[in-house]
Amino acid sequence: MQHGLYHILLDHTHIDFPADFLKRWLKTQGQNNQAKSDEEVETEFPQFVNQLKWTLITEKLIQQNNIKVEPDEIRQFTKQQLLGYMGGQALDEDQQWVRDYIDRMMKDRKYVEDAYNRLQTQKLFDWAETQINAEVTPITKEEFIKLNEQHQHQHH
Repeated sequence: MQHGLYHILLDHTHIDFPADFLKRWLKTQGQNNQAKSDEEVETEFPQFVNQLKWTLITEKLIQQNNIKVEPDEIRQFTKQQLLGYMGGQALDEDQQWVRDYIDRMMKDRKYVEDAYNRLQTQKLFDWAETQINAEVTPITKEEFIKLNEQHQHQHH
């Protein structure tokens, strides 16, 4: 369902972008200050525009619907990840090593940003699912495989 919602939001939202300006900007954003070739820019541009469009759409929906991620949710997410690493064993957050692990991860800016973004995106999709009337449609295994193959493409 999230895949479908992603495409509905992305494909049915029109935003005019200054293509020439963005292509010039994209051309100068190479590694080690190396400019990208025109061919590289043309290849990367559609995905870049989709990422930019998705960011603008999600930021607007998050703002309009007051979608927030609290620090305690990130701590719980971290604990759940640790639980997954430990093979699903029940973890007592009162154990010192569990608290130490969570505290260490909460000091890692990149980890916190990634966790925040994942939780925020999940909350956005949870909200979006409440805005539609989904119908359960039984399909065969073969239909599922075919449907899955059709959606094996890069999003962002």
